[in-house]
Amino acid sequence: MILGAGDFLVKQLIFDSEGQWTLWLQYGIPALMVVALGLALFWVTGVNRGTCDFFIATEGEMKKVSWSDRNELVGSTKVVIACTLLLGFLLAVVDLAFIQFFQWINVLRSGP
Repeated sequence: MILGAGDFLVKQLIFDSEGQWTLWLQYGIPALMVVALGLALFWVTGVNRGTCDFFIATEGEMKKVSWSDRNELVGSTKVVIACTLLLGFLLAVVDLAFIQFFQWINVLRSGP
């Protein structure tokens, strides 16, 4: 990911002038960013013992998770989609009712 970010930055840093310093800037800034992010990643994962312990504990907890099977996942997805459509329809009806009420008491005027 760090190298991809550096490559993206190289492609984005395009200068109009033709001086020698523009080449140094176009490739130097992404190189410094890659080195800095690489050192930060090394410090987080290699030097900082607390982070390593956290990753190890997270891996252990992920092994305890019981993942849903395909049928349960499809059923839950259908319930979520149905509830979302139902709620959207209900909110549209309530919105139309409020529009009619405010037009009836002359607070909301529609048209020119």
